[in-house]
Amino acid sequence: MTTTRKYIESLLDSIDKLCEVSSDSIVDYISIKNEVNSIFKKIKQYRLFQVKLSSEIYDSLESQKIPDFHGERQEILVQLISWFLNTEIMLDIRTLHKEPDYIKSIELSLCKLGIEKYINVKEKINEIHKESWWLNQFKEKFEFATQIKNQADLDTFNAMLLKDKKPIRHLAQLEKIQPEDLKKVKTFFVERLKEYKKFILDNYPSIRNEFGYYNSEIRIYLINHIGGKAHLYVQCYKRPFDEEQIIICDHYLDYTPWESSNLEEIEEEMQNGLFTFVKIERDFDGNRPRIMSQHETYRELVNIYIRNSSKPALIALFSFLLKCKGIKVNIDNSFKSNLGDLISEDENGTRSIIFLDNKDKNYKEQITDLDKKENSDKLTLVSTYPLSDELIKLFKGSKMKFDSVMNLIYEQLNNDNAILLHWFIKDNLKQIEIKENKEQQIGDSLILKLEKCPKGIKGWAEYESICTDIFDFLFSNDFRNYTFRNQSYTHDNIFRRDLIINNNFKDSTSIWAKSKADFNANIIVIDFKNYAEPLEQNELYLPTKYLNLSTGNFGIVICRSGLSPSAKTLQRRLLNVDKKLIIILTDTDLIKMIQEKIIGVDISYMLETKLFLLYEHE
Repeated sequence: MTTTRKYIESLLDSIDKLCEVSSDSIVDYISIKNEVNSIFKKIKQYRLFQVKLSSEIYDSLESQKIPDFHGERQEILVQLISWFLNTEIMLDIRTLHKEPDYIKSIELSLCKLGIEKYINVKEKINEIHKESWWLNQFKEKFEFATQIKNQADLDTFNAMLLKDKKPIRHLAQLEKIQPEDLKKVKTFFVERLKEYKKFILDNYPSIRNEFGYYNSEIRIYLINHIGGKAHLYVQCYKRPFDEEQIIICDHYLDYTPWESSNLEEIEEEMQNGLFTFVKIERDFDGNRPRIMSQHETYRELVNIYIRNSSKPALIALFSFLLKCKGIKVNIDNSFKSNLGDLISEDENGTRSIIFLDNKDKNYKEQITDLDKKENSDKLTLVSTYPLSDELIKLFKGSKMKFDSVMNLIYEQLNNDNAILLHWFIKDNLKQIEIKENKEQQIGDSLILKLEKCPKGIKGWAEYESICTDIFDFLFSNDFRNYTFRNQSYTHDNIFRRDLIINNNFKDSTSIWAKSKADFNANIIVIDFKNYAEPLEQNELYLPTKYLNLSTGNFGIVICRSGLSPSAKTLQRRLLNVDKKLIIILTDTDLIKMIQEKIIGVDISYMLETKLFLLYEHE
């Protein structure tokens, strides 16, 4: 059995024991809590899943005292089942055959509670997961589940579940990879790694350890093998020696979590990886272009350079890229104090180029001041990454032009001119200082997860989990003590908020401080909307129900594609009439904020700009 599945099924067994134990068996109950606590500690220790339970539940699992048996057990069950439904196992196995019916397993366990406690637990779970694709599928299969009112109904439902013969635990053995296929995969990676390592040693020896597959233990897994096709996981763990090791699992795994997690009981954190679809016969003959290819190595090189560059190093790279486009560039220091960081000249005339300070959160103030200068129509402002849509809208009437280092880099990469980047960076490696790259790894992983998350009801739980992690990554350091809770209820238990943050801000000039002063935001309410299309008015209006005098009138809605025109009208009316501020963050916003956070930008300016635009457009 796959390691991750072993832990999932252990938790399901514990849920069953929790439902069965009575208040007369306190010793057994404490033993079960200890068992659950041990499982979650190991899941965290080995980094097998993203674990998100409230601090109160961790306290309950640790405590040997039972002040309220039924209340505590109910809350533990609700959070355990909610965590389980939020794991990607419910997404990954939906298209596979011979999978156990884990929802049926949970329902059979809950039937042991008795009617009153069954209804209490189910009401909370159904409210939290009302958009769950799996629960809706289960209700279609067992329509009677929505009609349970008394113990007789519950007994009938339990009998229906027992009559259904689909197994509730995984019974199949892992399929062994055929020796010839195993050899083919191993040969491919050994040869490709040898080429990869040689290319890096020949060209970038001083930064070799920054490349993902270099000095790494590389673990390779094939998952969900059907008809000669499988998913390929490649996971890298950095090692303090100059010799790689390739380890290939000799069985096809039957399940892995979607998020970037360890697939075995390994305490170290994965440093780099790849997830892709392969055909065994076709893709390991030495010709597959993506894995450790020269083009992908160039992409890695660019990220290493950008991540570790000072402002002068970025200016030098941008100057080189302009020259590649036939634009003349002057970096004579006599010009800098008066005209900018660079002077460019092409058929359209001479322009001064000024680099925006990535460490300064007040992009808006920088741009406003520069726009007032004489001959601002001859200015080009350059950032490391493309400016956000909000800043572009804000300065739509500006006479200045805007560009970014990454825009010109993408042009070369997409036009198969990456060799130009190789030449430049190779000659300028001494200009950069290697920095700790953990944030780069986390940020890249979050962007990948977000881009792959399916839109719509099937990806709802996954989207909530990813966006919670993204918000943590982006903003947790803005607070004195970052305290959050997922899927909490309003005091009257009517409305469920996806995420709330205690607003104990650090910086008295921050957007969080402003939200507390202007909108009484004691907590920050965040709602996730995984709709494929822009949100309509009613979809935006619902989160305002969470805002009140107690929590404050400030919320953030994170959605895939923004707002429809009518919803934008409602957003402005809520601010100017009801004094409720709703800030919208799209996938594009999140990706840009992650990219800028990695290079040290204070990305709260994007939230401030969104607020400014709401006021300006009235």
